[in-house]
Amino acid sequence: FNIGPDVDFNHDENGNLNLSSNIDDTNVSLEQFNEISAFATFNGTTNPIMGWQSTTFNEVSPINAISYYIDGKDVEFNTVINLENTITSVDYTVLEDTVSYSIEFENASAIIIEM
Repeated sequence: FNIGPDVDFNHDENGNLNLSSNIDDTNVSLEQFNEISAFATFNGTTNPIMGWQSTTFNEVSPINAISYYIDGKDVEFNTVINLENTITSVDYTVLEDTVSYSIEFENASAIIIEM
């Protein structure tokens, strides 16, 4: 994830992010719902080449970025982006041609999304 220049961020030991806008009072959090092997933050590094943005052809400038890693051959990331309501759990099931997501929130409400 690249983090914009007008955003302050901090993370906990599990790599969950809290993002705060420097423009207004907006706050967003990103949480990994599965166990990650590691995470790393970058800002304009060359080894590896991470934490850069380009808004003009042939020009780059450093930007904060975070990368998550999971060991294994067949891995899956489940990232929750919390805006106003904090998501506490997400479960999904696959039945024939239908995928269902059950999402529970901190305020005890829940929704089910079928696709």
